[in-house]
Amino acid sequence: MRKTLILVSMTVGLATVASAALAPAIGHPQTPVSSKAAMMGKMISEPVANAASKVNASARTADYDYETVEIGTSQYDYQHNGSHGKMVAVSSDGVVHASYMGGTDTANNRRVMAVCVDGTTITGPATNVLNTKTGYTTCAVTSATPVNALEGNTTVVGLHSALGSWFCSDFDGCTMAFSSLMHSGSDQLWPHISLDINDKIHMACGDASEGDNEDAVWFTSSTSGSAYDNSSYVQLTNNSNVLSMTTAAAKTGQGAAVLFMQDATNQQDMFSGGEGGQAPQWHHDIFVYEAHDASNDLLGAIAETDPVNITKYMTPGSRTPFAYGAFAYADVDAIYDRQASPELHIAFSTPMCFQDTIYLQQEGSADTLFWNDTIQLDYFGAIWHYNFNTESWSMIAGMMTPEDESDVAPDPGVFRIARDRVQLAVDEDTGYLYAIWNQYSDDDRRAAGSDGLEMANGEIFAACSNDNGETWGEPVNLTNTQTPGCEAGDCNSETFGSLAEVVTDGYLHITFMNDLHAGSYIRADDPNDGSELTTNPMYYMRVPVSAVPAPEAPRAAHIGLYPYKRQYGFYSSETTFSSSLVRFFNESDDEMLLESVVCYHDQLDDIVAVPDAAGHDFKAIIDLRGDPLRTGVEWVSNETSTDWNGVWDGRIQPWTVSAARLLVRPVEDAAGLPLREQAFEFIFYNVNTGERTHRFHRYTYLYADGTDPLVEEIDMDNLDSYAATTIYSFDVAVDEQPAVVRSLDLGQNYPNPFNPTTAINFTLPSAGETSLKVYNLSGELVSTLVDGQMTAGAHKVHFDGSAMASGVYFYTLENAGMTATRKMVLVK
Repeated sequence: MRKTLILVSMTVGLATVASAALAPAIGHPQTPVSSKAAMMGKMISEPVANAASKVNASARTADYDYETVEIGTSQYDYQHNGSHGKMVAVSSDGVVHASYMGGTDTANNRRVMAVCVDGTTITGPATNVLNTKTGYTTCAVTSATPVNALEGNTTVVGLHSALGSWFCSDFDGCTMAFSSLMHSGSDQLWPHISLDINDKIHMACGDASEGDNEDAVWFTSSTSGSAYDNSSYVQLTNNSNVLSMTTAAAKTGQGAAVLFMQDATNQQDMFSGGEGGQAPQWHHDIFVYEAHDASNDLLGAIAETDPVNITKYMTPGSRTPFAYGAFAYADVDAIYDRQASPELHIAFSTPMCFQDTIYLQQEGSADTLFWNDTIQLDYFGAIWHYNFNTESWSMIAGMMTPEDESDVAPDPGVFRIARDRVQLAVDEDTGYLYAIWNQYSDDDRRAAGSDGLEMANGEIFAACSNDNGETWGEPVNLTNTQTPGCEAGDCNSETFGSLAEVVTDGYLHITFMNDLHAGSYIRADDPNDGSELTTNPMYYMRVPVSAVPAPEAPRAAHIGLYPYKRQYGFYSSETTFSSSLVRFFNESDDEMLLESVVCYHDQLDDIVAVPDAAGHDFKAIIDLRGDPLRTGVEWVSNETSTDWNGVWDGRIQPWTVSAARLLVRPVEDAAGLPLREQAFEFIFYNVNTGERTHRFHRYTYLYADGTDPLVEEIDMDNLDSYAATTIYSFDVAVDEQPAVVRSLDLGQNYPNPFNPTTAINFTLPSAGETSLKVYNLSGELVSTLVDGQMTAGAHKVHFDGSAMASGVYFYTLENAGMTATRKMVLVK
């Protein structure tokens, strides 16, 4: 069994069923699981006591910079497991519809609540949707004039109870009186719903059973409103270890999709442990089924086609950024934009994850050392955007590697990373895309509670794209409440932020929980999570779009190591050489060049030259595995290793992972350890801008328990006091090396949106016949900006849209058999 179950009693009449939560905490081996019956008995015999927060929750709205309304409270501080879907929607009349998992305790009185907000006024108190124990809700809203049996501008809530998943629709608008339809299948829980242009309901669910389907994801949809052709679900996969599934549906045209995560194909090659070993949820791919017919027949698409794998991690030739180093983790969101032919936009988070954390350990004595392979997950994370129709990638926020070695990524709890739970929205008026996500900082941790943990307090961040997701503006902290060292009830940890998929009247519509003691009381039995029981306010916040600016400049180039401060160990003697990997992550659109590597060591420690098979003398053997990194490939042996100058030009392509193998023999004719650790300085040169970046990798010698270094630590703040040995450098000065253009580079027009003029920059790989043309949404040519011979290199042209109507346009560049297209928006 691969999914640790937390089982709670859910009773409707005489029915009692167990509800499952997610797999073990990150980095912890899986533990044996008791039977559902035994765990149910424990939960019934040990009821959860109520507790109140120390601070009046309603007074906390003054802590926020934007209009905020408390819509209810909840002690259930684990609103969703993996993807939490949309918990807020906006109807065509501007009313906000929201649902959340509330109730007066975390056991039998757990209830899904629904509420409507008009402006900043609650139209009525939060209402219990289904009069029984319910949970894990998502919601949507109908159109103004549905073509089926549903009412217009009406709340539709998805939730589950002991009997399975339900749709609950309001009788009319926001009366908060719900009619309910339960779909068959008591093990199909955690529903995620969306409504399409026909007000057809699409729902994806997880599985709470044990056995063959315990890791299954299911899908069903209505035929007309809440009516069904049948009463069964179709299985999308039985190999998902996370409850990360969602649906999306277009509102301005055809289009409906269901998304889910499934084990990556090569996961057993990448990770040790397997069944009963390390938690397997680290290595999932994201799959998509999409329907584009008049009835958005997703059931038909699932029956007739294969799902599209958009991430393809660990797949040779994958175009996914960092395909060999980052993995889709435990959340995914998707929406359709508001174009006449809607495009599907997908967002998700990724951490770095490798099987190469190597510690130098003691066995018997300090002189008898060995290697130990374990799995390392880095809690730094990035938020990604993917356009399913154009197959274009972009990074919304974050970096996979820290800025410097002092950066620390906090562990925010079970199935969480430092940036996660991303949600998308689109502005109906401008077409701009918006994203929000949770973010945690190591500087803002609560005081240790009875669990002994110092969990990080969360914030809700946002960013904007004005070019259909190609580039994103600087992240903005929307909540901005830091409470380091806070006690239970006094904390501000904003979490489970949900963003309505449409921006209306110039506002983003957001709901979130303010957890008054960061972490999860629901998962307090997990050594990686926990908190005190508090009664936490649920908020609706509306944020003006002016608070989340569009991008003004390209993202600054970044290259990093994984990570800079790495507690590696290595051992060498007269006859034995061992090596470790250092990975380079080029997190930018620029090409990078590794210019040199310098080893800092004790003045009394020598760095011994090691000849290769050709007789070359090296201070260290360094071997590059190439672009991208091929995990599982045997490294070149000591006897056949060759100098970089002979096999690699040192260039690291945009958005790729490369790796070097370091082999250093620090003490000549000695089987012992050096006097101090070593630090390695990697100097990278940006081929496009000429800037240099200095990053450090550190060798540390540790005992098996990770304490008491076996040699003296190196002082990273005073490296000039140590011997500095250059172990690699290029023969040709990088300043003299011209930039190499390998493909068309078509920049985003600026400004965008524009009125009436804008500039377009582009770079050509070679001289030749070139065209730059502008088209409208119907594909009609409206302007030719370039048509003729041009030289290789950078160019800029200006476009005047004075004679054109406001709207979305595309501009296409063609040169040397290559084509590139971007979108621009004219607003008059």
